[in-house]
This record gives sequence, structure tokens and C-alpha cells, in this order.
Amino acid sequence: MIVPYIVVRANNLPLTGLSDITRSENIELTMCRIAAMERLLATHKQSFCDMLFTLAKSQTRQFRDTIQLKRAVFNDKDIATIFKNFEEQLATLAHPWCDTARSLLKLKSSLDQSYVQHLEEARFNVKTLSTSAHFVHGIAFTRGQITSTVMRYLRNQNFDNKIALNDEETVYRYLTRALTKVSPFSSFSSVGFSRLQDNANTALTRSDTIAHRYSFDRSSLLKLFECFCIRYRQCWRYKLSENKMDEHNCVLSTLMDKSEVYPYRTYGLKTSLSLSMEHHQSLSSQWLNWDTLGLAIPKLITHDSLFQQWIRAGILSYSPRLDDGNIDLLGQFIRIAEEVVQSAPSAGNILCLLKTLAYKHEQLSSTKSQEQAQLIEEINACFDALMALFDIRLAKTNGLVYHDSAILQISPSNKSQIQAYADQSEEFLHTYLSANFKDGLQDSTLAHLRSKISSQSPVNIFNFCEQVHSAIAVETARNADLSYDRAHPNEAQQLIMSLFAQIWDRRQEDEIVLESKPLPPSAKRRAFSVYGHQINKNFVVNTIDSGYLRCFSRFFTFFDDTQVLEECKSAYGETLRNAYDFYDSFGYNTATRPRLCNGRIWMEQQNDQADGDLTLNDLEVIWPDDQSYPSLRNKHTQKAVNLRHTALFNTSHFPRLLETLTRISALSEPCCFVFHSGLLKLVAESEPVPTIRFPRVKYRDLILSREQWWFARSALPLRHASEGNFDYFLRLDHWRRTCGLPQRVFVRRHDVSNALAGGTGNLKKPMFIDFCSPIMTRMIGRCFNTEFSHISFEEMLPDHQHRQVSGSASYFANEIIFERGIHTEKEVSDVQY
Repeated sequence: MIVPYIVVRANNLPLTGLSDITRSENIELTMCRIAAMERLLATHKQSFCDMLFTLAKSQTRQFRDTIQLKRAVFNDKDIATIFKNFEEQLATLAHPWCDTARSLLKLKSSLDQSYVQHLEEARFNVKTLSTSAHFVHGIAFTRGQITSTVMRYLRNQNFDNKIALNDEETVYRYLTRALTKVSPFSSFSSVGFSRLQDNANTALTRSDTIAHRYSFDRSSLLKLFECFCIRYRQCWRYKLSENKMDEHNCVLSTLMDKSEVYPYRTYGLKTSLSLSMEHHQSLSSQWLNWDTLGLAIPKLITHDSLFQQWIRAGILSYSPRLDDGNIDLLGQFIRIAEEVVQSAPSAGNILCLLKTLAYKHEQLSSTKSQEQAQLIEEINACFDALMALFDIRLAKTNGLVYHDSAILQISPSNKSQIQAYADQSEEFLHTYLSANFKDGLQDSTLAHLRSKISSQSPVNIFNFCEQVHSAIAVETARNADLSYDRAHPNEAQQLIMSLFAQIWDRRQEDEIVLESKPLPPSAKRRAFSVYGHQINKNFVVNTIDSGYLRCFSRFFTFFDDTQVLEECKSAYGETLRNAYDFYDSFGYNTATRPRLCNGRIWMEQQNDQADGDLTLNDLEVIWPDDQSYPSLRNKHTQKAVNLRHTALFNTSHFPRLLETLTRISALSEPCCFVFHSGLLKLVAESEPVPTIRFPRVKYRDLILSREQWWFARSALPLRHASEGNFDYFLRLDHWRRTCGLPQRVFVRRHDVSNALAGGTGNLKKPMFIDFCSPIMTRMIGRCFNTEFSHISFEEMLPDHQHRQVSGSASYFANEIIFERGIHTEKEVSDVQY
């Protein structure tokens, strides 16, 4: 079963702009001529040196000069320096080496002049493109808040100083991303859904109309609301949380926040409460107002820090509170603040600022791109004022406004072609990955858990998670010894290690084509999503991720088409209708989504729970002897609770307790697979060598990995302190041609200690490089001079002429996501949870 739509993410700036800001086409042609001349020069070198040696033997007065000339030629000294030092001698010599060298010098001299001209043209085009509405709009919402940098760059006329050049590098980096890279949450990309249809065209056509949606940083609003509750505590009702673990007659909270991180980013720390079990039971069964709570627990009234700790740790529940699963947090906040003002008039200034935020939020949609940066500054000032009122610092201090945009119309996609890619992806998953190799647990860890958990009786989920954490700690300590990890791989690790061992052994091939194997009829079917690019009949795979609409979920919230949503959900049938998920965002905007699973698991009992919803305290863990993995069930009805992770953010962003439950529930699911992480592991474990090349890796029509070149930092041509731009440009181009690197590549800098680690830090973000672009020479040199252990260069595939998605006047960089689900109801019932 294939989900009936694909997600299409396309940039809003056309790819044609890349040629304008690089100005490298003519220079590349000249550099090809220079490279050809240098090769020709090399073929003449030996005969010229022989001629010079013969000439020197017949000379007396000029013997030493001729020998020095011969040595300079033989040692490949700079040709311009050779002609400068031996001009008189070379003028009298007739040899093809001399003629070729003179032509080469003339060509380089001509290039030196055009290099400066093309640099100025590129700079002019960068400034022009930086004023385009799409770029100005996108840059206003970047987390770096670099609008002021762009404005300063546009005013600059003199680029002889580092500040101006550094500004240019920043602007250029954002421009190349806006043109060439499609990011899941970038303000430069828009998202749409394309219906799968028989006999549709392979290429897609998009509308030029874009719908924008703006939202505030959820972590900031949640943090402010928590502080609002603490300050006006007399306006709330309280009860002790039911989320507890009983140990030695103590009540231990397993939800503990770290205040400087997102409000609900928890770390599983335990806090002991000096209360009897009976007392705790009575205080967690009913809501108490502030005065009654003070009578029950007097020290909460007298110790302000204790009250704050209990609120932030989740030990003390309070009502009303924001529904974290609701998109409109600010609207909820304002409605509650209006009620609080009735009994606490001093909260009026807070309410006023919140309403100002809401008003400015409404203005964002009607404000011109050029004026949005100023409006965002005003919004940030409102947040600053709120922080000052509460005397706090937010986890984030910029990027407080998020922007998402939807492409309103995209032509249908060819169903049979997408279906073929999905079939091949499933074959690859089954043959070469089998199961979740990254987030799964070691067989020994499962065995350790099995020995601790009774097969006859259920386990409290809070106690169960403690046991899991203990088992994982043992696994982590053991895996610190890499020899143990290699000697005791589990089934999934054996497959992935075998795959990358094959890649390593075949790295000298021009292209690696993996053996294809049909999917066995008995193979367990899994739900998965694939990100990538369609190029003619091939599909370039970027990532393979889990299914159940997780990779679609984020985009449902701002595409706002209920038909698309319902059709995608219906494709899963009972699989999602009978499943549960946590719909709290935990402060992450990327976690917001409509209900994909019918059931919701709430952190605490809420008045607005839907029928069938559960709370954490309704769950328990069972592990019968005939099950491979532990599973969740409703402790009141004993019905299975099938937990699905449907949010487009990592489970590591969950509170640790929920992360563990989600991790356990997905043990039989496919993994998140990114090929370059495995290549980094190969490089990290190889014998130290300066350069490693990995060819393209293909499985049938899937290109699983682009051609890549890996270098230790010590093997790079680092720029010398006194080296001029043009001289470094020539040396850099000679180096990349010697290494076989193409003109245009994407670069990643790596730390080998983080092999197989995920993340999107700056070192992991690919950087576009055009070796023949004059404006990039300084940027490349600075990139090479940063701190990292290895660097990888990846072919630009698709290239700058990729026309898969086009608009009315141009074509755009793009990425599509398709999803394969569980096929039949029988297969749904066979899935292990």
C-alpha cells in the first residue's frame, strides 16, 4: 500500500540564479584549457630537461645557470617565477616546453583580469538577488536574525576589509542554501502535496501562489505560562501528579525538568517526596485551591523555591493549563490571562503584552516582505518585555517567529513510478537493513530486561522505564569497548555492518551496484518513508525514515487541506485508528500536528480528553513468554495500547520516560537510515589515509549514495597567510582536478568521534562549493581552516539544471517524500508492538 500523496518540498528562488551568483561557466572553460596545457607541459618536461643537461655540458660560463634552470623545470617550480629568473636564457631556447609555457602564462594573465571582472559581476548579482522578495521574506525568519547583516552588505561598496567580506560570506551561504538545498523547516522552501495518479507526467508543475503561516516559538510561550502560574499561584488549582514510581515506601517523580532547556524537556531525574503513600493518594485524587493546598502541605506556602521546583518538575499539576497539543498556544494563554486579571489586576500589563503579540501576529500576513523584519523586531521586543517582567531568560533568544509556506497546487505524480521506487526501497530495507539498527536495543539488553520482568504480572510503566535505563547503561558501558561491539553484533547490526563492509571492499569500482533480491512472500511488511530526488528513471535517496505519516505530519498543519489529510490517514485503516500517540509538543514547533492516531495519551487527566484517550497512569507493561518484545496495555481494560510516533521530530526531544516507551514500541520498525553516516563510520575505523573515494552506490533504480571524496584535514590545500586570492584559486583548482573532484560539490565537515550520530549542527549542514567561482575562493579557504577531523565532498546530484519541479517561468530545487504503509489488514494484525 502506498500513501496516495507525495510531499513535494521546493525552494522559492529558481535554480537559474545559481549561475548568476557564481559566474563560473567561462572560468571553468578557461581552467579546462589551463589544465590541458599543464598536462601537455608535463609531457615536454623530460625532453626539455634532457636538452638543458646536454646544453650545460657544452657550456662553461653559463653552466651553473642552465643547471639551475633545469632543476627548476624538473621540480615543477612556478612557471612565472622560472621565466622571471631565467628570462634571457629562455629567450634563446627553442623547445615545445617553452612555447607551451609562454601560452600558459598568457592564458593565466588573461584569466587574472577576467577573474576580477567575474568576481565583481557575481557580487553585483548577489546584491541583486538579496533584494528579491522571496529572499528578503525568508531571511527575516532565519534563526540567525541576519537581516541586519544583509542590509549592511547591500550598503557596502568597499570590500577591502574583513567585516565586509565576512558579511558577504554569510549572505552568500544563505543564498546558495535558498537556491540549492531543500530544508524541512526552511523559510526559503514551500511544501505541497501531489496526488499519485496513473499515467501522470514524471515532471511536476507547481503554482506560483504560496500560502504563508506564522507561529510563535512554543517553548517560549510554555515557559512564560509556567512563570505566570507561579507568580499568580492563588488563581490556580493543584494536585499531586499521578506520574510516580513507588520505591521503598517513597514516592519518586520520574518527570523532572531542567529549567534552562525547553519547559518539558525532561531528563528522568528522580525527586523523593517525604509523603506517605496514603497522603500522596489523597492529594492526587482531587483539585485543591491555593489555600487548601497550603493546609495540606504547609511547606509549599513557606518555601517559594520548593513550590517552583515542584511545578517545574511536574510533581505538582495545576489547572487551568495550556493544551500543548493545541496549535494556538497564544490564544489559550490570553483567555486564561483574562480570567486571572479578574482577581489579580496586576496581571494586566502581562495581558496587554500578550494581546500586542497577537495583534502583531495578525499583521505578519499583510505586511510587505521588506517591512517584516521590523515587525519581527517589535515582536522580539514584546518577548523581551515579558521576560523582564518575570526576570527570566528564555531557552531561545532569537528565531521566536516561525514561518511555513504551502504551495497551493502541484500537478499529479506518476503512480507506477513512485510505486516502483517504493517496492525497491522495501527490498533494500529487507535485504540490507532488516530492522532498526540505530535506535533498537542489543539482544543482550533485551535479555537483561527479560530476566528482570515477570512474564506473569504487569509492570508499572515508571518502574519499567527505570529498568530499561539501567539495562541501557550496562549496554552503553559494554559498547564503549569497540572490540566487544564488533564481536557481538545483533542481527540488525550484522546486516548493516555487512553492507558497509561491502562498500569499503568495492570502493575502487567506478560504480557499486548492489545485488537485488526479490522480497520473500513471508517478509514482514513495514511502514516507511523515503526522502529524495527523482532524476529521469532514477531516484536519489537522501533518507529512509519510519512511516505512519510521521514525515508528512508537520506539513499537514500548514497545508490545511482536510481532504489530503483524511486520504493519507485512510490509507492506513485500522492501523492508525487503533493506535495512540503523545500530542504534546514539548516546546518544539516541529512536533505540532493534527491527530493521526485516533487515541491520545495525556500526561495528566484533563477535562477536554476525548472518549478513548488515556493518561500515562492508565498504562502498564506486559511481556508474556510468547512475545519477542514487551508491550503496553490499558491497565483498566487489559486491551493492547499500540503506540505510534507520528511527530516530525526526534524521540530524543521527548521526556526520557516517553522516549523510552516510544523506543520500546518501535523495536520491530525500520530504522532512520542516512548513508553518509555509515561512510563516516568507515572512515573513522580505517587506517589513516589522506584520501578515500566512495563511488555511487545503486540498488536497481535507487541511487543510495552519491559519489564522495573524503579527506583528512591535513590533506587539504590550506591557504597561506600571504597568499593572494588568484594564486590560491589556481592552486585550489589544480588540487581538486588532481583529486578528481567535480567543479560543483556539497561539503560536510565531520568529527569522526560522532560516527553514526544524527543531528543538524553546522558541521553537518552541507555547504555548496563551486571551485571555479571567484567569489567563493576566500570562503573555501576559510571553510578549510575551521576545526574538524575529516571533510567530505559529495557530487551535486541532482545538478543545477534539475527540472523535475517547474513553475510558470523557471525550475526549482526540490525534494519529494513518498511513503509505503502496511499492505493488508492481515499484515496489520501480524505487526509486533
